[in-house]
Amino acid sequence: MVYFTIKQAAEAVHVSTHVVREWLRNGLPSVRPGRVVLIEPDALVAYVRTLPQPVAASSDGRRERAERGTKAARGSMISALDNAPQYAWSCAELVKAGGAPVRAGRRAWDALVREGILVPSGIRGRYVDSGKGKAS
Repeated sequence: MVYFTIKQAAEAVHVSTHVVREWLRNGLPSVRPGRVVLIEPDALVAYVRTLPQPVAASSDGRRERAERGTKAARGSMISALDNAPQYAWSCAELVKAGGAPVRAGRRAWDALVREGILVPSGIRGRYVDSGKGKAS
């Protein structure tokens, strides 16, 4: 009969050896001739099938959170632009001034450039407020 060592069993099911040792403590059948712990492949498959399957997070929930973060970042960036209308901003400065997480800030920056609210200032990598984003 063919047996797996702990390392081979971990590689077969794509987990760490620590996880396999935990499974052994929790009831995974094994054979121990001497110091080596051996696991029968069929027993490993049967044990893994009894484990609860992780529930994948909904991509809709992640997308919704990202959109909320981008919208909040956009609002805080526009208020920062209103406070310093003639300043030539870099992306990093505006994200930092807006206080948004970097990823949401980058998405908001890209949206502001696409919408024409931020326009190139003539200085490389710097943008200024075009005045389009102001509430009238």
